[in-house]
Amino acid sequence: MTGVNQGDKVTITLKNHLPTSTSIVFHGITGVAKDGGSALPSATDLVNGDLTPSVAAGGSATYTFTADNAGTYLYESGTNPEVQDQMGLIGALIVRPAGDPCTTATTCTVYPPAAATDTVSTTFERDREFVHVLSEIDPDLHQCLESAMRESTGLAQTGDALFTTGCSVDGTGALTFAYDMTKYKPRYFMINGRSFPDTIAPNNSEKLPGQPYSALVHVQPRITELSSVGDSAPALVRYLNAGPVSYPFHPHVENEKIVGQDGRKVVSVDGVDVTDITQDLFSVVVPPGGTMDAFFSWKDAEAWAPSSNEIGVAVPQQQDRKDGAFWSGSPYLGFKTPGKSVATSFNECGEYYNVAHSHALFQATNYGASMGGMLTMIRIDPPGGC
Repeated sequence: MTGVNQGDKVTITLKNHLPTSTSIVFHGITGVAKDGGSALPSATDLVNGDLTPSVAAGGSATYTFTADNAGTYLYESGTNPEVQDQMGLIGALIVRPAGDPCTTATTCTVYPPAAATDTVSTTFERDREFVHVLSEIDPDLHQCLESAMRESTGLAQTGDALFTTGCSVDGTGALTFAYDMTKYKPRYFMINGRSFPDTIAPNNSEKLPGQPYSALVHVQPRITELSSVGDSAPALVRYLNAGPVSYPFHPHVENEKIVGQDGRKVVSVDGVDVTDITQDLFSVVVPPGGTMDAFFSWKDAEAWAPSSNEIGVAVPQQQDRKDGAFWSGSPYLGFKTPGKSVATSFNECGEYYNVAHSHALFQATNYGASMGGMLTMIRIDPPGGC
């Protein structure tokens, strides 16, 4: 993940150490130059299935552009992306608003923005920003490339290409293979390169050195509809789709307000007025190559409390229930009850946990096993935190 400030002149150098050509394409960024020339694809590039001119193995290229618009952008391989994106050549670029104190401050609380009516600003609290890069893997496609790699390095094994349906390698020693995309079938679905339950592990978890970013959204309750002094700012969730299909991502318990798409504010301009056309959605459908910026907040509408505002439904006796590892044992936010001595609990202070996942439910699996894949949680702490 890379972050720059609005108005910055950005220079990115690609050094290709792969045994095949590759490139970078920046979705939603205008005026991108490659080695001082155009980064737009030629007719030949498009025939070859490439989105931008490629950089040969062992070569390099320099991309330059101005970060004109604040928002969230996906960058990915523009060379054979249906294969190279699967191999991990994807990333997130965040352009922060010009003049935003959060671009330089170590900690800051700047929500609502200076213009309190600007409800679609991407100004945010630094510890309330979350990135969800959505992607998938077809293991047969990976096996096909692995077969071609072994063949190209003289380590081929009998029947390599037969391990996968629709795979063939050229047999000449070059890294050349073909995969029949009509046989394409993803089996693993990820957020930030992680599948649940790894999605809720902390940032920079030692057990996940190649996937440093958590997907656990973490908020406190809001008191009012619009944030006010003493209230908790919403989380800013940045969705990026690095896969070949749309992903309908669904947060339980509360809708999300879509405030940005493809690096642009969701507004309508008629030449005189700027109209807020944000939407509150329970299912955020992120198209391939696209991004969505969403505010998530949880308002304690009922304000249940054990002494002053009881729910009125008795909690079953402990011997009659099985407590989940993230449940506090109490229906009230900020309250815990003792659990079974042999049970493991990850609940710290009576916080709530709610599920968020792809609403295409087969994408919330690991090779068909449910409660995995493109699934994470939302943590709601009591007012003031734990």
